[in-house]
Amino acid sequence: MKTLLAASLLATLPFLAACGSDDTTATDDPASPTTDASTTGSTRTDFGPTSYSYTLKAACFCAFIEPVRITVEDDAIASAVVAHGGRGFTKGQDAPEALRLTIDDLLAKAADPEVDQVDLDWPDGQDYPSSIALDPIKNAVDDEVTYYLSDVTVTGG
Repeated sequence: MKTLLAASLLATLPFLAACGSDDTTATDDPASPTTDASTTGSTRTDFGPTSYSYTLKAACFCAFIEPVRITVEDDAIASAVVAHGGRGFTKGQDAPEALRLTIDDLLAKAADPEVDQVDLDWPDGQDYPSSIALDPIKNAVDDEVTYYLSDVTVTGG
């Protein structure tokens, strides 16, 4: 009987340990979220220029991971094309809709209060972030995405 009880306790320990690891905090305000949103880095929420081009690469559990060259004119996507090629994509091919994003679109994703964790790397003196890592649901699997921004060339506004 003692052996059976000990085996049962050992089998349940990992589940009990996991139950006590929730870092959420309750608040007195029922309108506020019940999970902590964590943001590191800059708190800037916009990119000043309205016409520019840049390279965007998304790292996630998704099929498309090729860099995309995006051209923005008057705060709207003018073009978004695959920058290199490979993995079933050719250089110059239209980018998937999910990567047709302005820098302000990416910053809006980072500022979304529904996102549980944000890591925004915005180097001092740089006009745009180098990366934006988002974890929309803290304890969900495979929903994280990191956007890497580079080669920003301002053309106007």
